[in-house]
Amino acid sequence: MATGRQLALVTLCHLLCGLLAQQDWAAQLRGEMDPARIEDFLRILTDKPHLAGTQDGHDLADYVRRTWLEQGLDSAHIAPYDVLLSYPHPDRPSYVALLDESGNEIFRSSPGEPPLDVDPPANISSVVPPFAAYSPSGVVEGTLVYVNYGRSIDFDTLDGKGISVEGKIAIARYGRTPRGRKLRRAQDRGAIGLIVYSDPKEVLGRRGTPYPDGWYAPGTAVQRGHFLYGTGEGEPLTPGYPATGTCTQLVQTVPGRGNR
Repeated sequence: MATGRQLALVTLCHLLCGLLAQQDWAAQLRGEMDPARIEDFLRILTDKPHLAGTQDGHDLADYVRRTWLEQGLDSAHIAPYDVLLSYPHPDRPSYVALLDESGNEIFRSSPGEPPLDVDPPANISSVVPPFAAYSPSGVVEGTLVYVNYGRSIDFDTLDGKGISVEGKIAIARYGRTPRGRKLRRAQDRGAIGLIVYSDPKEVLGRRGTPYPDGWYAPGTAVQRGHFLYGTGEGEPLTPGYPATGTCTQLVQTVPGRGNR
């Protein structure tokens, strides 16, 4: 019995010492946090766009690497990956247009957002125009069908009302389900195109104040993102595995363009 009590006492002491050590580390970590330094780093990291695969992105990654070494890490390096990326056409930006019954264009969306009146001025020289990454290029014309969030239940509701998206352009608002799933559901039901937009009610709420006076996106902001939908996560040609050149890539045959 004495041995059992001693073992229990030793175990309890180890637990208490471990808890105190964790508390000391937590207190030390909190003591190292400086809001001013966090603000400085955020300004550097968000000073200009750094789209994946661009020189700006590499420069920022190298800045992080050098900063970590200066802060005491034993080693830090940039690992290269062979990734299939998607970029908008530099001379033919995407747009949405409304046509009247005679086919005359009565509205066309802007190729980009206007600069905001902020101090210091925002560096938007390398901002890419709005585009849907990994979506094919082309021109699609048709009537619109509103599909709410583009969820399965939304399409089922339309089906119950006798409304079909086949041969039409679906229009959905962001949220509740990923972009790729919205697109896949619309495509599976025969839609020829999909427009996705940010609903002001979802973005601003009832009392939201837009940037730069508040945290919320201004009314001119357009989301960028990809519309991939697959069975694996990660890089599209090596789903589920790192794209380091040691994995077998998937081969996609594109009509008129051969293998990719």
